Amino acid sequence: MDTPQNSDDEKSFKEIDELKQKCFENLSAVIEKYKENDYILNRINTHINVFFSSTIDNEWKHFQERTERHNMLTIEQKNFIEIFLNTNRYYYLPNSESFYEYKFNEYTGYKSFEIISEDDILYSLLSEISSKRVLLDWKHKTKLSIMKLIKERKLFTCTPETETIQRILNLLFPLIFSTKDEAKYFLTIWGDNILKKQTNLIFLINNHTKKMMLDVDEYTNIFTGINNTSHNFMTKYHENHNYDNCRLLNSNQQYYSDIFKEQLKKYALDFICVAVHYSKRYENSDGYLEMNAYNNLKNYTYFLRDNKQEDIIEKFCSKYIQECSPESGCSISGKKIHYIWKIFLSSMNLPNIIYFNNLKNILKTKYQFDEVSDNFLNITTSYLPNVADFIKFWETNFVLINQNDMPIIDEFEIDEICSLFKSWKKTLNMSGGGMNEQEVLQLIKHFFNTVEIIDDKYITNIKCNIIDKKQEIIKSLEKMKLEYSIKNDETIISFDIAYTYYETYMKNNSSHSGYSIKLTVSKKYFENFLVNYLENFIIYDKFISNEWYKMMNDE
Repeated sequence: MDTPQNSDDEKSFKEIDELKQKCFENLSAVIEKYKENDYILNRINTHINVFFSSTIDNEWKHFQERTERHNMLTIEQKNFIEIFLNTNRYYYLPNSESFYEYKFNEYTGYKSFEIISEDDILYSLLSEISSKRVLLDWKHKTKLSIMKLIKERKLFTCTPETETIQRILNLLFPLIFSTKDEAKYFLTIWGDNILKKQTNLIFLINNHTKKMMLDVDEYTNIFTGINNTSHNFMTKYHENHNYDNCRLLNSNQQYYSDIFKEQLKKYALDFICVAVHYSKRYENSDGYLEMNAYNNLKNYTYFLRDNKQEDIIEKFCSKYIQECSPESGCSISGKKIHYIWKIFLSSMNLPNIIYFNNLKNILKTKYQFDEVSDNFLNITTSYLPNVADFIKFWETNFVLINQNDMPIIDEFEIDEICSLFKSWKKTLNMSGGGMNEQEVLQLIKHFFNTVEIIDDKYITNIKCNIIDKKQEIIKSLEKMKLEYSIKNDETIISFDIAYTYYETYMKNNSSHSGYSIKLTVSKKYFENFLVNYLENFIIYDKFISNEWYKMMNDE
């Protein structure tokens, strides 16, 4: 019995029979058409019976060769593309329509992300294809395939290497953040903002950190086309902020400089990519805290989330307020309560998270309050005696002056105020120590808010009754003037020599006004004074003319 053929075989045989029939019909039709033409009939005979078989054999051979070459080029192209993309780590961002490369930077000695032009990529790519030669026939096709793959390889899919991550952490720690965990947490937040995660969160920061945020925001926009990445960093708490969505971000108070800004700009792309890496690695900033942060960082960051207003005020009262009997006559004014509240916030490194009116109203439910005198009754605090001493010290010894009334502007540094306060207390045999610069700065800002303070360091347009810094400079200048007039050697006097003479004078003369302190002014203050006081005798910007002391001889 014959084995039955399957349906594919039947179809194949059927198609072959049809092909034979069609060929036969077409050939018969041509022969019939030219049956009276011997020349054509001979040509048909030659093509069919002489050349046809070899022609078909050659066609088959050429087809096989083309197929083998195509397969070979396909393999070569695949290998070339894989090697090229692994050797050259190019990436793309549609936001900025920019190309990027992650490569070793010979100048820095590290791997860094850099923006690269499409023309530079094409030049590198086509040069590589030309050098290999095997893909020359597929040069255009290969170029299109690779550029398409690069555009599909987004910048934020790249995982920075350890050396890049460490360089960014070293940029932030310990200059801006006191621990690496804080630096990593901040980077995770920034990565969240770039990737549009956790958009409901508010991060409360200090004013110094805000400057950096604005710069990073600007660089992020310049290098990636993504804007407003600092939108949820706030320097002040607002009542419409829900505590559950608030996070505290701790950072150093004084750090920012033009040098740091230049470094930040230089490594901005590394910064951005490391931030995105941390965000993807830990899912989001809260995920980082839960997975990786130590308890102190977690407790501080979640302080508002984990405490209600009443809880925070209770912490304040238990540490800073002591209740007294009505017979004691103790009381604290609302203004002083406000100042003590600021001390509490500062000690906890907290922003002003409760408006004072709300604080005052809650305290009224805890303590007796006299609306007329604006005093809380029957309470006291151990923090007030030194505060009261400083207020008396300031009101007794300092007065505001109008700049127009004094051509040479006077100023005091905060640390000079601290030294004067300590000396004043010592001279008057008052108990208790002095205050640090931060405490004095807070006191002046709170109780004497009309005073002009520059850069949280210099206080201008005030006069002190304890010392007269300008008068001491004048005395040293007169003494130096006399000595130079006696020598009379025509020498001009540099500001450096004048300041050294002044320093020696201050060391060798008694303290000011009977107080146990000598305040030697800074070189900057001294030179500014000279420029104004000896205006007619200043030459070459930093020298006193010999005409100044020669006048004494003329007299």
